[in-house]
Amino acid sequence: MNEITRNLFLQAWDDLRKSPSWAWTSFRLMLLRFVPIFGIIASNGFTYAWAREIAWDMNKPLGNKIFIQEDDGFYARGALTFLLQFIFMGLLSFSFFFFAVMPTLFASTNTGVAGVHDFNPVAIAGMLMSFVFSNILLAVLTIIVEALVTIASVRVSIYQSFSSGFQLSVIWKMVSHKSSNLIGIIALGILANILICVGIGIAWFIFGVAVVVLAFSASLEALIIVAIILGSAVLCASAWAATVVDIVNQRAFGYWTRQFDVPAWGGQDEPLPFERVEASEL
Repeated sequence: MNEITRNLFLQAWDDLRKSPSWAWTSFRLMLLRFVPIFGIIASNGFTYAWAREIAWDMNKPLGNKIFIQEDDGFYARGALTFLLQFIFMGLLSFSFFFFAVMPTLFASTNTGVAGVHDFNPVAIAGMLMSFVFSNILLAVLTIIVEALVTIASVRVSIYQSFSSGFQLSVIWKMVSHKSSNLIGIIALGILANILICVGIGIAWFIFGVAVVVLAFSASLEALIIVAIILGSAVLCASAWAATVVDIVNQRAFGYWTRQFDVPAWGGQDEPLPFERVEASEL
C-alpha cells in the first residue's frame, strides 16, 4: 500500500477526473438521484463501491456502467447506506428543530417579541443572538455528523452489515487514531461546497438579470420558455456539482479508511490492526 502524503480529497478528485467519461457518469448519477428512494439507493450502491475498492487498496477508475458491478452487493450496499443516512439525517433534523427553532420560539414568546404591540430592542437582539448561536452550533454538528455518516457508510460497504455502521466506539477509535487526514478531507469538502454555493448564487443572479431584461423585450410566452430553460440549467448544474463533490468525498473517505489496513480486518467486532499492535506492545 502506497502512503499518500497529499490531501486525500485532492487525491480522490484526481482519481475522478482521470476516470474515462467521468463527467457523463456523474451527470447520469445526478439524474438518477432525482428518482425517489430507488435513485439514491442505486447511486449509493455505485459510488460507495468505488470508495470500498480504494479502502481495499484496489485503485481502479470510476466505472461508467452504473448498474453493472463486479460484486453482487450493489443494491444491498445502496439500501444499507441509504437507511443509515436516513436515520442519522433524521436525528440531525430533530436537532435542528430542538437547537435552532425551539430556542428562537422560546425567546420570542417569553420576551414579548411575538406580541403585536411590543417592541423591545433588547429582546430582539437576544432572540437574534440565540438564533445565530444555535445555527452555528447546528452547522458544526452537521459537519461532524456528515463525516461520521460517511465513515459509517464505508464500513457498511466493507462489511455489508447494517450494524457495523452503528459501532460508534470503533468509529471514534479510527477518528482519534487518524484525525489529521480527516480534518483535511472535511476542510476541502466544506470549501468545495462553499464554491458551489457561490457559483449557484452568481448563476441565479445572472438568471434574474436575464429574466428582467427579457421582460421588457420579449413576449410572455417567450419569457416563460427562457425562464424554464435557464432555471432548469441552473438547477441541473448545481445538482451535478453537488453529485461530483459527493463522489469525491466518499472516495476520499475510502482512502482514509485504507490507512487502517482493511485487508487485515477481521469481523466487525474484532479489534482493528492498530489496536492489535498497541495491545501487543503492552
